[in-house]
Amino acid sequence: MRNFSVYKNTAWFVLLGILVAFAIFGTKKLKQVGFVPIEVVTLSNKLQYADPVLIKEAVRKHLAAGFFGLRVNAIREDLKTVPWIANATVQRSWPNTVRLKILERQPLAVWRSLGVVDTEGKLFFPASLAALEDLPEFDGSEEQIDAMVDIYLLILAKLKPIGLAVKRLEIMPDQGWRAMLDNGVTIVLGQNELEERLARFVLAYGKISDQKIKVIDLRYTNGLAVG
Repeated sequence: MRNFSVYKNTAWFVLLGILVAFAIFGTKKLKQVGFVPIEVVTLSNKLQYADPVLIKEAVRKHLAAGFFGLRVNAIREDLKTVPWIANATVQRSWPNTVRLKILERQPLAVWRSLGVVDTEGKLFFPASLAALEDLPEFDGSEEQIDAMVDIYLLILAKLKPIGLAVKRLEIMPDQGWRAMLDNGVTIVLGQNELEERLARFVLAYGKISDQKIKVIDLRYTNGLAVG
């Protein structure tokens, strides 16, 4: 009886060991069979500013997880850290493809020859500003960027009908506004009544546009000073 009991217990242990071995082996095979590698990454839109090399680096480190393990939200967040990328859509496409659609920032102005202000009023710092020579330049502190965007758009709206644009916008030491236009003329607006002063400039521009003028000071109640 004692010998039968020992044999019975030993048989159970052997059977249990066999089952565990099969479970481990089966799990490994299941993982191997379930792994689908990512072999293709496509971009559905053309890029104007974002660096394709930086995009590849942001995506590549995620591809080892395979099709089913891919974390699309993590890829999207990494892509948003690439200069010029405002947002991105990341989708898996069976059986081996990841599709990207990238929304680039749209530049509004160059900030102090160091960074770029986009059309959302956000400041960022791309590796190069070489392709942005035609943009206006903002000269003010980072804290003043929102105000600079608002004033720039105000000036642009008032001057566009007469064919003028802003080349440079700056805040003077007394916190007044000064803008150099694309025709080489600088207008001094001051701090207050900007819309009224711009309207006065527009009315006077037709009479003085053919003169060699460098500066127009609009900080007067009923007129302007020409220099």
